[in-house]
Amino acid sequence: MTNSRLPVPGKILGSVILLIVVLVFSVFTIQRNRVWKTELSLLEDAAEKSPGKARIFSNLARTHYLLAESEVDSEAAVARIQQVIDNAQTALKRDPTLLDAHVHLGNAYSYLGQMAAAAPETAEQARLLGDMAIDSFSRAISINPEYPDAHVNLGLELSRKGQKQEAIREYKIAIELNPLHLKARNNLGNVYQSQQQFQLAIEQYLFCLDLYSGMPEVHNNLANSYLSLKRYEEAEQHYKAAINLFKDFGIAHTNLAMAYLEQGKVKEARFHIDEALRIDPNNKVAASMVSTVQLQRSQMPPDAGAAQSGPPAFPPPAAPQGQ
Repeated sequence: MTNSRLPVPGKILGSVILLIVVLVFSVFTIQRNRVWKTELSLLEDAAEKSPGKARIFSNLARTHYLLAESEVDSEAAVARIQQVIDNAQTALKRDPTLLDAHVHLGNAYSYLGQMAAAAPETAEQARLLGDMAIDSFSRAISINPEYPDAHVNLGLELSRKGQKQEAIREYKIAIELNPLHLKARNNLGNVYQSQQQFQLAIEQYLFCLDLYSGMPEVHNNLANSYLSLKRYEEAEQHYKAAINLFKDFGIAHTNLAMAYLEQGKVKEARFHIDEALRIDPNNKVAASMVSTVQLQRSQMPPDAGAAQSGPPAFPPPAAPQGQ
């Protein structure tokens, strides 16, 4: 489920630091990947024997999407997503009212749209793909307005387009339909956080964690809100909880380093900067913080230990869109 990138500031001090909000995601195991590939083989055999059954092609689309999310190679992932589109469209030719096929098609357009959004030269393509995703999710909702996942996915695309209030509306509909929909609540928290409504965001994240505390991404999101409110102890607690659940959670290490730097805890910050760079040597935010740590150390009196006279002037974090 999730796909997050660290912002790349020119300078750490005096620049806007965007702490990354990550969305609810699953860490795919080799065993589960094998199960999906076995399922794919069975579905392909079923499609060959019963080519007129729309549901089989919709299930093929779903399985290709799950495999795409576990692909390490981007080209292989795109090839899988094209299979999602082909199979979902085949399903809809056989049954235009098949709700799941519309959702799978929307997910595929959304996936490709996020890839296109990463490069300025494909920004227009990203916009068009986002519109196509919105159309697919809206069609699913027209078939069954009480399908919460379609509202969540539509909310995400609307949020990416900057239509925050419309996204909030869709997330609230999903929560009304299913009060325990954790993805809807996490994403709603992300929108509130992007609007600097931190207490509302905290309420959504805490609701999720009260139901299931094993979500590292939600701990990270909650910590971001606490950090924005300068509630350092609670921020540290939840960044650490995220890392304990997922040791190689580079974003959480980076964000925790920021929290320590704001408090002047240089030694602790350096440890998590090193961890973030171990996990991803191309983590430019963590790399930028190295020079900040070195500068702060050079300004310390000899007996200052890990403390400094005052924290650097970091502006409050802001949350990007959810997923």
